[in-house]
Amino acid sequence: MQLSTAEVKKESALSSGKISNSLERFIFDHVDSAGFLETLLLFHANPSNTWTPAQVATELRNNPNSIARHLQKLVQLKIIHETSSRGQEYIFDSTNSEIAPILFELSEHYRIQRHKIFELIYSPLKKARDFSGAFLLPNKGKGDGENG
Repeated sequence: MQLSTAEVKKESALSSGKISNSLERFIFDHVDSAGFLETLLLFHANPSNTWTPAQVATELRNNPNSIARHLQKLVQLKIIHETSSRGQEYIFDSTNSEIAPILFELSEHYRIQRHKIFELIYSPLKKARDFSGAFLLPNKGKGDGENG
């Protein structure tokens, strides 16, 4: 079996331990806790399973209220969606082709170099950015979109 150029690059990046800029940006922008990460990876690893919030909480041994927040965020990111037939059951959204390579890379790095993923999640730079964001003034609809 011969690998495509993109697959070779992906394998090379994973074997070198280098995290891509797109994965770094995804973690920086969206992954705020180990609980959220584990919820995301549970759905990614089991793409055909449907999960209730209680099942996810039991599987991950996590607080049901935290799981509910994680599920809502995953729905907003279009990574999972609620099944229409039963409601309050969620399934991985395999139609989101933009996020698929990022999630693949994330799951592989988490499997091989979990500490690097946690370093990004809990990075002091991320915390500083989140802290500084609290001081931004809301736009009034005027100007060039700059704060201040």
